[in-house]
Amino acid sequence: MSKPSVDELLRGSVKSYEPSIATRAALESLVDASRAEAVRSRAKRRRRSLWLIPGAVVAAGALTAGAAVFAPYFDPDVRIPIEYVTDTGVEVTCTYALRVGSVVGGENPELREWLTTQDWSGVGQRIYDDALANPFIPGENDEGEWTAEIVDSVSFFNAMTRQTAAPDGLAKLGDEIGGTSDCTGQLH
Repeated sequence: MSKPSVDELLRGSVKSYEPSIATRAALESLVDASRAEAVRSRAKRRRRSLWLIPGAVVAAGALTAGAAVFAPYFDPDVRIPIEYVTDTGVEVTCTYALRVGSVVGGENPELREWLTTQDWSGVGQRIYDDALANPFIPGENDEGEWTAEIVDSVSFFNAMTRQTAAPDGLAKLGDEIGGTSDCTGQLH
C-alpha cells in the first residue's frame, strides 16, 4: 500500500459547506451594498476632482489662445449652454457636455431620453444662484490650498451637478451621468 500524497490527505479532510439561507441573504446584501458604495465613492471622487477642471480649461485655453471650440473627450448625449451674469455684472458663457453611462454595463434609454429632452434654458443662472446659496466650505479632510477662486469653482461645479441631476428613481444601480465642461466656475 502506497502512502497518500498531501493533496489526497487534504482532499479527504475537506468538509462540505452549504451556507444557510440567512448567510446567502447576508452575503447578497453585502455585495449589493458594496456595489452601491462603489458608485457613491466614484461620484464623490469625481466631485472632489472637479476643482481641477477650471485649471485644466484655463491651461488648454492659454495653449490654444482661444482658437479652438470646446470639444469634450467623449461623444456627448447633450451639450448644455451655460449662461449667467455674476453679481458684479460679468456675463459668462460656457458649455457643459453630458453623457449617460453605466459602471456595470448596459443602457438606460429612459435616463438618456430625460437628459436629451430637457429644456436647459436658464440653467446657467440657476446653477450660479445655487452656487451662491450653497457655498462649498472646505473641511479638515480637504487637502490643498483653498483660494477664494477654487472655493467658488467647487461651489459652482457642485451646483452644476445638483441642477443637472436626474429625478430620483430614474437612474438605476450603476447608471451615471458623466460630464465635462469648459466653465471655470466664476462667481464674482
